Amino acid sequence: MIRLTMIAVVLALAVTTSTTALRAADRQQDQIQARLHDLFQAKCRMCHEGYRALAKLELILRANRLVGRYSDHDVLEFMDGHGHATAEEAKAITKRLIRIRKALDREQDTEPAQRQMRRQRRDRQ
Repeated sequence: MIRLTMIAVVLALAVTTSTTALRAADRQQDQIQARLHDLFQAKCRMCHEGYRALAKLELILRANRLVGRYSDHDVLEFMDGHGHATAEEAKAITKRLIRIRKALDREQDTEPAQRQMRRQRRDRQ
């Protein structure tokens, strides 16, 4: 009986610790996102409309590397010093742009299928 109680206490502690760690990670992620937003506003906004527009119009993923759509320059290398960004800032912004570009690519991949499904529904009616 004591063993079961000890196991229950250990499990409860593990769950509490995991939940606390997840909340801390969520808070940290929120802080990073807020910091990136502020960083973009301070250093990028004067020339670039926003992350999504920049990623959609100017950037592509090639072999899991973010590159300029027309120049084919590696964005992380290009960002070093661009807009007075530090290496850490450039890396953080590039990671965010990669996530956005991947999301845009997924959206584009699903559009033809969605159009086809709409056409099929119309044809059935």
